Amino acid sequence: MFKKVSKYTFILLGIIILGTFLRFYMLQRNIIFNGEMGHDYMTIRDFVERHQIPLIGPRTSHEWFFIGPLFYWIFGLLLPLFHYNVAVGAYFFAIVGVASILVCYLVIKSLFGQKAALISSFLVSFSPLWVALAHDARFNGMTAVLFFPFYYLLVKSVGDKGRSLFLLGLTLGIMFSFFPSPILLLPGALVVIFIYRKRVDKKYFLPGILGFIVPNIPYLIYNAAHKFEILGNLFAWIPYRVLGFFGLYPKNTATPHILQTSITGLYTFFQQSYLHDGNILTFTLFFAVVVYALVKMRKNIPLQVLMIIFATSYLGLFLHGAPPQHYYLVIFPVPVILLSLFLENMSKKYLWAVVLILGYLVIFNFKFFFSSDWFGVNSVRVSDDLSYVPSSLQLRVVNFIAKDAGPNKFSLARVGLSDQFGENFSLNYQFLLRNLNKMPEKSAALRYTIYEDTSDLPQNEKIFWVENVAITKNE
Repeated sequence: MFKKVSKYTFILLGIIILGTFLRFYMLQRNIIFNGEMGHDYMTIRDFVERHQIPLIGPRTSHEWFFIGPLFYWIFGLLLPLFHYNVAVGAYFFAIVGVASILVCYLVIKSLFGQKAALISSFLVSFSPLWVALAHDARFNGMTAVLFFPFYYLLVKSVGDKGRSLFLLGLTLGIMFSFFPSPILLLPGALVVIFIYRKRVDKKYFLPGILGFIVPNIPYLIYNAAHKFEILGNLFAWIPYRVLGFFGLYPKNTATPHILQTSITGLYTFFQQSYLHDGNILTFTLFFAVVVYALVKMRKNIPLQVLMIIFATSYLGLFLHGAPPQHYYLVIFPVPVILLSLFLENMSKKYLWAVVLILGYLVIFNFKFFFSSDWFGVNSVRVSDDLSYVPSSLQLRVVNFIAKDAGPNKFSLARVGLSDQFGENFSLNYQFLLRNLNKMPEKSAALRYTIYEDTSDLPQNEKIFWVENVAITKNE
């Protein structure tokens, strides 16, 4: 057994240890739990306690659009198993984050060789975007990991005459259960199949379609029962965004500001995949990897496929107009793959330069990770910009309310970021209160208001303080 273990095995083990450390270190102390997560966890608990199987999953940023139920199914098993502890999500996605390093290695090794695989998995292990993806503990993070098998199966479909199209469709269908933007991968896949149509047997097209449908059967059943309202809105929304971009509809029209934001957003996506703070190195690497890929793709089918997927998906994001950063999840691994190929090629003549680049990225990313913005973040107080409310502080707040209310029924409100959304974006607090058997009731006369934003506190109500969170009580 030891004879079969090579130096590359030990390097990969070291990379996985590094990635594990960055995803698990001080995890319990810095758990993220917000109103959106509270909504999903509350919904899952409702389904479990009612002994129902959900046919659709979480709501997206578009209130009319829901994704598939796979995330609800997974957490419908995990949350009850661990007594609905909010740490479940944090640990689950930390494990997924570590697994992504290994998945990256296996796919890139199969397509480009071992050295490129080691570099790419090394980049994933400490990339600020990839570490943050695990730390955020959101269901859409699965999209980034599933890109790797999707990409591998698309390349393989070209080489095996299309036999892998069923698994390719299945993977894309599963991705759609975690986030809607993977639908942008479909045009890229069709372009690849069209370009290499002589290598793909048409008889495998139908299995590919069936593969996509299989994981979405519950979603289709729900849509059928509701007159396909969600899918109808989706198919209407796509041309609506395109027409709006070209000024044929008064929405998301391509203004100079939107165009600039879309272009700079792409650079920011690449930059933060490599380094938390941009500088001349990340700017240089961005242009270097793109130019390298365009030059080398002519004689490299896996690289051609990657660039086609990247180009068509980004075109969709560009037409959307100033897409938010999480929309880039559909092409999340592309920057690290391209950089790994560029550095692997450079190492043939300038190994010292590759070592210096990787060393620089590691050192300065670690400087960020061990700053007050990451591991050293204040875990007992709301952050100055109100974007982070430690879960431990939330627990102290709900324990105070539960104790103060005693046997009395009460309602709950919240003032802070995103309080314009349903129930003042307070469902994280409601979920924690539910764990204490103290579920708020909207009609109760006794009312507690949680002020994460304390800039405009009421003057005529008694105020209780838990660190820098204010709680008012109105009877």
